[in-house]
Amino acid sequence: METRKGFTLVELVIVLAILALLIAIAIPKYNQSQRKAAITAHKANVSTLETAANLYFAEKHKSGNWTGQKGEGWEEYLQHYPKVPKQLQEKNQNYTVNIKKNGEIQVSPGLESLDNEGN
Repeated sequence: METRKGFTLVELVIVLAILALLIAIAIPKYNQSQRKAAITAHKANVSTLETAANLYFAEKHKSGNWTGQKGEGWEEYLQHYPKVPKQLQEKNQNYTVNIKKNGEIQVSPGLESLDNEGN
């Protein structure tokens, strides 16, 4: 009598079913962790821009707008101008910082754009 080596069709189907189940669980978790990471990066970017703008206003006593272009004054306070994380972008958005004459700082898109996500 011959002995066969290998897996039966039933064993292969069971392995494929287990792999499909694991993938079905893993992909949503991966997407969720990507979104949470983007929200955390966004919060850090907004905080960094606010801090740099506050320093700018404290030293220069000037209002202005920053859009990330060279020559706007942010270069002394930031190594590089941050970008909105891709997962949170709507059509190639960039951060805009509005420094008002009274020292109020407004960053757009700000934390309110998260609609209370990722708290």
